[in-house]
Amino acid sequence: MKLKHSIFIFLLGLLVGVGVSPFANARPQEALKAPIPATLAYMPQAVTSPSPLPQVLGAISPAIPERTVFAEGIAEGKDGPLQAFQEESPEEISTATIAIFGDSMVDTMGTGLPYLKTVLANYYPNVDFALLNYGVGAQNIEAGLNRVDQSYSYHDRNYPALTNAGAADIVIIGSFAYNPFSDRDINYYWTKLAELVNRVRSSGKTVLLLAENAPAKAEFGTGQNGINWPQDTSWQHAQKIGQYLESTTKLALTLGVPLVDCYHPTLLSDGEGNQAYINQADHIHPSASGHAFIAQKIAERIFSENMIGP
Repeated sequence: MKLKHSIFIFLLGLLVGVGVSPFANARPQEALKAPIPATLAYMPQAVTSPSPLPQVLGAISPAIPERTVFAEGIAEGKDGPLQAFQEESPEEISTATIAIFGDSMVDTMGTGLPYLKTVLANYYPNVDFALLNYGVGAQNIEAGLNRVDQSYSYHDRNYPALTNAGAADIVIIGSFAYNPFSDRDINYYWTKLAELVNRVRSSGKTVLLLAENAPAKAEFGTGQNGINWPQDTSWQHAQKIGQYLESTTKLALTLGVPLVDCYHPTLLSDGEGNQAYINQADHIHPSASGHAFIAQKIAERIFSENMIGP
């Protein structure tokens, strides 16, 4: 028995030595390989997982390279361009020319209409405005009508005739109310102002009518730079101004012309003009606040009427 047992052990060892093993057909290298080929380890796999991101067993997700955006519109990563993108181009700048035609109430707005320029920039940041002041002091509506077809040269301003084709896109016509007639009734004023509006409109301009700020009756013309007339004369003159301004607002409705109404908002319940908008040195022309108020009302009206494209 011992001999047979020894022979059996010997034969079994001999078989193992020559490679007749249950594992003899397996290659040793394959037993060490990962269950997923290395080339697939970073590719997304369809797996069931509560995570919103695809996962691969044993794989390490590659970091997303940081990128820097350049003005040319290329996203640049660590290893070069990642992707192209389209950046929104800034809106194009358009142009518009606005002229204001009137007496000293317009003249004192200044060359280049700086008050209006400031306000318009808030409404139209992408519009380049040319703003022309066609104001001349101490002129009534007759004088304004006589010069509307003539070239304009006054102080430091030299402009073509207002009715010329390229003079302006939008024309704001002042009331000329602060220079009322002493020997004409209000119907004459109405007729001349209507004639002026129609003449400018017939030249192809977009027209608005401006009724300026209400006058100070009790103190009209008083001050170091004022005319300082007798009180009765000043009061009567200011009374006429108010009538002319009221007439201007009604004419705009009759002619179907947009109105910039600065008269009614500055008229107090006692019939006086609001002193906050009146120059205290002459009690005639607008103060800085008065000019800013007129500019605001003009810009509001132009915007509400959609007179300037986007």
